[in-house]
Amino acid sequence: MSDSQSMATTNRQPSAMSGTGFEGVGDIGKKVTVAEPFNLTKPRPKVIPQPEALPKIVAANPIPEGLFKKNLKDFEKEKEDRRKATIQSVRKEFEDNPKQRFALATEALPSANKFAVKKE
Repeated sequence: MSDSQSMATTNRQPSAMSGTGFEGVGDIGKKVTVAEPFNLTKPRPKVIPQPEALPKIVAANPIPEGLFKKNLKDFEKEKEDRRKATIQSVRKEFEDNPKQRFALATEALPSANKFAVKKE
């Protein structure tokens, strides 16, 4: 077979015949797809605007004048006075209440106080 007959039977171009025969041409005469990377553009980072700078103003309340006039002993004394006043008001409320707890007959028996703690 001559070159012209072989080209006619295989439908190959003469340029494809040169070399090894693998330059873009398959075994049966079809062109092989050569993978190429996509030509995509690179994504640009989003531009975030800088936030407005807030002024750094410290607005503190002034110190109360009477803060350092009292010491710890004064606070403890006021606390104790409040506690005593609360105890006295609760005690008075229960003692002055006309609805007193009813007395049981068994409480008057001498055996009822058998386990009572003696006060000195």
